[in-house]
Amino acid sequence: MPQRRKEVFVRDPIHGLIRLDSIPVVKDLVDMSVFQRLRRIQQLGFSSMTYPSATHTRFSHSIGTMNVFRRILNHLMENEDLSPARKTELLKLGCATALLHDIGHGPFSHVSEKPLNFKHETISKQLLDHSEVAEVLDRHHVKRLRIARIISGTVTRFEALIRQFVSSQLDADRLDYLMRDAYFAGVGFGNIDLDRMVNIFEVFHGRSELNGYAVGLGKSRYTIESYIITRHMMYQEVYYHKTTRGCEVLFRKIIDRARMLNERRLRLPPELEFIREPNQVTWEDILPLDDVVVTSAIRQWSKSNDMILADLCKRLLERRLLKAIELTRDEHIEYAEGLNARIDQIVREAGLDPQYYVGIDHSSETPYEPYPLTSPEDRRSPISNVFIYNQRGIPEDVSVHSEVLRALPRHYNDRLFVPKELVGPCNAVIHRD
Repeated sequence: MPQRRKEVFVRDPIHGLIRLDSIPVVKDLVDMSVFQRLRRIQQLGFSSMTYPSATHTRFSHSIGTMNVFRRILNHLMENEDLSPARKTELLKLGCATALLHDIGHGPFSHVSEKPLNFKHETISKQLLDHSEVAEVLDRHHVKRLRIARIISGTVTRFEALIRQFVSSQLDADRLDYLMRDAYFAGVGFGNIDLDRMVNIFEVFHGRSELNGYAVGLGKSRYTIESYIITRHMMYQEVYYHKTTRGCEVLFRKIIDRARMLNERRLRLPPELEFIREPNQVTWEDILPLDDVVVTSAIRQWSKSNDMILADLCKRLLERRLLKAIELTRDEHIEYAEGLNARIDQIVREAGLDPQYYVGIDHSSETPYEPYPLTSPEDRRSPISNVFIYNQRGIPEDVSVHSEVLRALPRHYNDRLFVPKELVGPCNAVIHRD
């Protein structure tokens, strides 16, 4: 009697059992050391300082993204005239891309990109040529160049369909992280009807630039509308929370100070020596880094002879953070045009260096960016947008059918961060009335 092949699953609190062996290449990619590194990178950076249980990782999110993508693509291919071999090829390519498109993340996910001067998408594309990644992809006949094109957005035909659900305003990545982040943060508005979402799209075939893209059924409007509102609320409540952003400001100040100190004043760990170099950051710089490496460095720097660096690190480790003063758009402009000098003076009089103890944090979020197909001036690709059929069976941007989405404004968050003991005097300068 032939031996039964062992099935490989992981248990996930969001999606239940996720099978890793049904698509050739998936398990081998997950088993790579460069992918296992994602276990040591928190998905939400410093959000656990605000939401203590938000300690989930890039590893679980990447597997979840692959699972959502596989479900969507399987549904889309059900009604397409494709051979079994072609379907397997597309599933391998798409699932590999879903797993690898975020493999270039640095410590604390997005938080480290600006301080360390890199973009994770660039590192992800570079890592496709890493010997371990290349060996797995080549062995399974998945072309690295095609994955690189999908990550970059320079795609055609079914590659465009894969790109649509790997990176767009409605994709597998966002569907997973909204559900996962809400679950682990413990907030109550991450309820996305994933089963419904998976089944509301079909591939459009017609004389339009949308030919080959997935378009939602007309009755899908409310499901999509709910998803976009959920995303908007998550940004305001979780991703842009003032405490979390305060941690990020402090982290940037720490890296700035460490970079400024020469070798005689501060010896960097080997993994972080590159921050002093003007050379372009590559995967060789980012791959050795994870949350553990950087946290260890910060803990060591908290004992530094440099009083500024030591204090900044202790503040982050002990959660004695810089505090936020909310700014209106007009106040932000006034700050940039002169009030900053008065704030800096208050900080100096307290015996602190404003270069490291004053921070401005600006963030903006657009719940949904419409795409007017009828506008010849708009040269964007429609690949990032969401389209549904109107009553005549013609695809239109979902915002055309939704007063709610049209009413959601671009949201700005402008904050001034200063030490807690200086909030009162700084507030008096900012809010003079």
